[in-house]
Amino acid sequence: MEKIQGKAIVLDISEKPMANYNKENGTERVVLTFQYVTDDSQKENLQTLLERLSKNTKRTVILNLASAEGDTLAQKIESLQAKIGESTIICTTYIAQIKELNDEGYTAIKSEGHTYRSFNRSYIGIYEDEADVLQSLHDRLMNAIEVGDYEWAEKERKVVDLIIIGAGPGGYETAVRAAKAGLQVVVIEKEHLGGTCLNAGCIPTKCLCHSAEGLPPTPPQGRGEGTSNYLAEAIARKNEVVEKLKAGVAQLMKTPGITLVEGEARFADQHSVEVKTDSSILNFQSENIIIATGSVTKFLPIPGAHAEGVMTSTELLNLTTLPQRLAVIGGGVIGLEFASIFQALGTQVTVIEFCKEVLPNFDRDLAKRLRTSLKKRGIEFHTGAAAKAISSPAQGGEKVLQVELEEKGKLQSVEADVVLMAVGRAANLNSLNLADVGIETTPRGIVVDVHMQTNVPGIYAIGDVNGLMQLAHAASAQGKVALANILNPSSQGGWEGAIIPAAVFTVPEAAMVGQTEEQLESAGTEYETHKAMYRANGKALAMEAEDGLVKILTDKDGKILGCHILGAHASDLIHEVALAMRLGGTIHDIADTVHAHPSLSEILLAAAEA
Repeated sequence: MEKIQGKAIVLDISEKPMANYNKENGTERVVLTFQYVTDDSQKENLQTLLERLSKNTKRTVILNLASAEGDTLAQKIESLQAKIGESTIICTTYIAQIKELNDEGYTAIKSEGHTYRSFNRSYIGIYEDEADVLQSLHDRLMNAIEVGDYEWAEKERKVVDLIIIGAGPGGYETAVRAAKAGLQVVVIEKEHLGGTCLNAGCIPTKCLCHSAEGLPPTPPQGRGEGTSNYLAEAIARKNEVVEKLKAGVAQLMKTPGITLVEGEARFADQHSVEVKTDSSILNFQSENIIIATGSVTKFLPIPGAHAEGVMTSTELLNLTTLPQRLAVIGGGVIGLEFASIFQALGTQVTVIEFCKEVLPNFDRDLAKRLRTSLKKRGIEFHTGAAAKAISSPAQGGEKVLQVELEEKGKLQSVEADVVLMAVGRAANLNSLNLADVGIETTPRGIVVDVHMQTNVPGIYAIGDVNGLMQLAHAASAQGKVALANILNPSSQGGWEGAIIPAAVFTVPEAAMVGQTEEQLESAGTEYETHKAMYRANGKALAMEAEDGLVKILTDKDGKILGCHILGAHASDLIHEVALAMRLGGTIHDIADTVHAHPSLSEILLAAAEA
């Protein structure tokens, strides 16, 4: 195995530092490696670390202070002494077992088969409390006598309480909750903090939705030359918001108890995860591992699917030049949101959906009304249509994309400057090595039980990667379920029966919670429908947002089975019903609740009273 060479300050002149403790073979020890750094983003307060150590008395502390290349010993000691009370020391902690003392006087410390080596003149002491540790460290710095060579293996193994693979909403929120519960957590992220949601999904699209909402209706002749500038400004604002939120997630990853590792993870075995970083390969071990790697864009298996000009949502979110024509393959949430955004900006938009209606998972009545509303705004729809191929025939020297489709048995084509591939997302299982460790998967994702646990005890999967519900807030909720089971395996709570709302940020918005009419009919469940229209609400008329309705589905006793809202602020209104369902409330509870006037929430009241 390749070794990394370095220099270290020697803290003691004992010839055989382990001699007095060798008889304690097998005693748990704590090995600390402190490295002096100048980068503020990497500094961790030594005081905080020692406070943690002081909670456990009589723990052996082995101090290796690494010297920066080129520093003289005098400069090194002076710098450390000057900064000892500030955030100027970064550390890594290993829980290991003392195994043997080799013939050369080196201390061999093994953890799960890996050896950490310390030079033979290190200082080892047993401390009773924090004050002793601080004083001893200060004294040893004052009396350091020489710089000696040391080495460590590139591939280290660290034992922690919880490993989380993926730093999207499910991953990073679960990590913070776990750390606050007292667990030592390693979070591994290959690309960007915040995952797809923050970088190429929920947040960026909502930024563009907001920018598009501020524009008046698109005139038939389009918006003219100024719109591309407006798009560039909207993209710049989107990037600013994303960076601000990413900085917030980065700060959360500094929560005490969390270690963030940037690299690609794969399972080494059922309790070990190997991480390939830019400079090394690390290895972490835990009895509890959560997979939260999210999802990736699906592509139709048709000719031209990867042609130039065919984009995913990620590329479309970074366009700075407005396309004149956009063809959207897929009339689901992603496809309709982008269709709504770009139509508002002035692009001619065509949506091609394979199912009979857009938003196949939503209430059909609501989906039809939304499609009708978007059509009035100028979006063209082909439903029950299958995209067959994408080609790029030359037309007068200009590059044009042509989507060939079959609709009602007839072949036709749609021309566009840009094509958005929005046919759904697939679980991101690449490089995880799941098969070798026996984790069961299906084409939808990793198979889990009601506690989010896979068929391998101690390994969990949350969010898009398990295919249950591809929503960021669902991933966060599933993380709570998994963590609850980790902290208390006998807990009764689980995912079964979870109340999870969903929203589509088109203009107008759509939102739902619970079952649709189609689902109730398919199950043979009797139900009652309670409706109210936006156009009868004073606040909606004042906002010029009279397009929409609220539909609440109940059983004969008023128990709420589902709710579907189309209209302004649907994504906000839906939570009143979600809470009522969560608490076992009825439509009568909503009807008996006083709602402020004038407000859009009165539409819910009107539906409950209908």
